[in-house]
Amino acid sequence: MSEKIPPFPNTPETEVRLKDAELVEAPQKLSPKEASKELMTPERLELAHAIRTERRENFQRLRELRAKALLLEHQLQNKTAEANRIQEELSQLSSERADEATVLAERISQLLEEQELLRGEREGLHQLLEDDAAIESIRTKVQEHYGKAEELGNKKFEGELKTVQQVMMRNDAFVVHTIEWNPELRHNANSNVSQATTFEDDLKILLAFEPTISASSVKTGVNEEGKVSGLWSQAGGVLLGKGEIRSASAIDAGTVSRGIKNRWNTEEGQTPEEIDAVVRMRRAAFDERAQAEGIRKVELGGYNELVIDNPEVFGYFKPADVDENGIFWIHNLRTKKELEKMHELHGRGRSYTMELEVFNRNLESYREEMNRVKQVGLPVFVMTPDRRVLECLDITNSGQVIVGRELRPEDVANGRSGVVIEDRKKLGEELLSKQVFRDEKTTQEAKKIVEEL
Repeated sequence: MSEKIPPFPNTPETEVRLKDAELVEAPQKLSPKEASKELMTPERLELAHAIRTERRENFQRLRELRAKALLLEHQLQNKTAEANRIQEELSQLSSERADEATVLAERISQLLEEQELLRGEREGLHQLLEDDAAIESIRTKVQEHYGKAEELGNKKFEGELKTVQQVMMRNDAFVVHTIEWNPELRHNANSNVSQATTFEDDLKILLAFEPTISASSVKTGVNEEGKVSGLWSQAGGVLLGKGEIRSASAIDAGTVSRGIKNRWNTEEGQTPEEIDAVVRMRRAAFDERAQAEGIRKVELGGYNELVIDNPEVFGYFKPADVDENGIFWIHNLRTKKELEKMHELHGRGRSYTMELEVFNRNLESYREEMNRVKQVGLPVFVMTPDRRVLECLDITNSGQVIVGRELRPEDVANGRSGVVIEDRKKLGEELLSKQVFRDEKTTQEAKKIVEEL
């Protein structure tokens, strides 16, 4: 039971992912004009060209209409002058010669009708000049353009509110994707990945292809009802730093993979507020039987399901717990009890060979998993039953975890997630050479993703 241990390979992955942290700010909604410039540049340029063309084509027609309006005005003035002259003659002759007066009266009536027609045509032309169809067409196009820009701006704003980063920041919650260490449990019938893949392959698939996955949110602590955040598996998993939340369900939604970048579900179209309501909930409880033995163990179930597009991994976590003295133990406090039992047997001169064999097997499995994660290039953490996340610096031969800093969701949101494009492409090509996918359709989708990187 020596405390002298082989060195746990400490690498600066955590510091690398935290040192270049960028403060994540709440998104701002774009005005229609801003959305037009940012989201519709090609359409904006096309509209400007159409306006210039339409104005140029209608310039000559508008000039001809104005000339015709001036001519009508001149004709109307002449007709009015002639009508006034004849009216005066009629007044002079009406008392002298009835026949001539009748002729002049008919002529005046005709002139008045012509005047009315000229006035109507003049007014119509002026109205046409004021409300030219081309101008109205341009006005309509501009209104439609900015209406579409506003719609796109609102969609972009809502999409930003539904990102993993923003949801973590607003709700002070981690977003995690659990991974089974046992290969027989890791890929069921819903998976498009071969059961022959290794644990490292699974991590590399996440890093290289950023596939659409199901995940859960967890909040640190216990609520007033004594509830904690549940997880699909207690084996461990990845902390997600980025991605887009497509849907959120308060329970297991039974989503099914339909490809690398698609996952069937029935919960899409939720607002950011509806997603927040799911993320804030705690529904799991501590196992009463385990609790009676002094072990904090969360019951299975009580977890939510988030569907995440383009997830980016921040780091990897394994379960651990802390005793009343502030010492952290791998898995849970049963590790401490098993160690105490072996010391008791040793003190009584009894054999503890079988117990030691099981203890060491669990210890080495835990340590091996962490080492393999670090070889992939990810930082490692431990997560307690009440969902505290702490940096894992070392693991002793006694099953104790030497922890570093405690992380908050904002640390993950502001930190660096995923890997650079060159590494994604390299990992993708490596996985394709190993034929990790079950069917040809998924393999072809993977090839296309790598080609487009």
